[in-house]
Amino acid sequence: MILVTGATGLVGGELVAKLHANGVEVLALSRNPGTAKLPDGVEVVSGDLSAPASLEHILSRVDRVYLSAGGRMSDALAATLSRGGVKRVVVVSGLDSPPDDVERPLRASGMEWTSLRPSAFAANSSDMWGPSIRATQSVRTPYPEAVTAPIHESDIADVAATVLLDDGDGHHEKRYELTGPQALSLRRQVETIAEITRRDIALIEETPEEARERLLTISGHKAFVDRILQRWLDASQNPPSPTTNVEIITGHPARSFGQWVRDHLDEF
Repeated sequence: MILVTGATGLVGGELVAKLHANGVEVLALSRNPGTAKLPDGVEVVSGDLSAPASLEHILSRVDRVYLSAGGRMSDALAATLSRGGVKRVVVVSGLDSPPDDVERPLRASGMEWTSLRPSAFAANSSDMWGPSIRATQSVRTPYPEAVTAPIHESDIADVAATVLLDDGDGHHEKRYELTGPQALSLRRQVETIAEITRRDIALIEETPEEARERLLTISGHKAFVDRILQRWLDASQNPPSPTTNVEIITGHPARSFGQWVRDHLDEF
């Protein structure tokens, strides 16, 4: 049986649905099981990754775990999973987090592990731009020529499912950088949304200072805003190169940014 953490999140929710649809026994972890909206027949269990002891009551039932770790993996969590009998862990963290913060505790645990490191999520476009597109048919951004290789959440879930279900050890101690198939400037991403939604969307270039003030008003989290602005600055100076790992692992090409927009038209 597979335990999926972050089961109500973007990737976790996709993964639960894919595994369940293919007849795989899955437990979905949530801090609030009563509010989780998951497919009928999926068992939702309570637990909190920041309190590893809260998982002990379910670990005897699972042998593989999908972890949405953010930027860090604790020694206590890795040790708890290992003691509970978990054999394989697939962990997702971002490309901008130090890989050793996630992988070091897993190396010491004795479990099989694979590290997935996605690039910018295509979903960031609706989070950042959706409200202004719906309200004013415009997008404000600094660094419009910054380039990312946005990835569809379904591709991350497909990779995770493939690795979790593989009965061999070919993915053990592997780190996979996952991207979409194209490197696109923020300007080109806005143009793609406009073309597919058939809307006139104006792109208004801001200074970094203007963007910081606006984003702080929206989020209120200075560290998050500074991280986003730094990421865009880096992407304008050092454009990323797309990887082919999604296709290598799953056998199908990574979905394009345009496909992601078509799959989420209601968000614009």
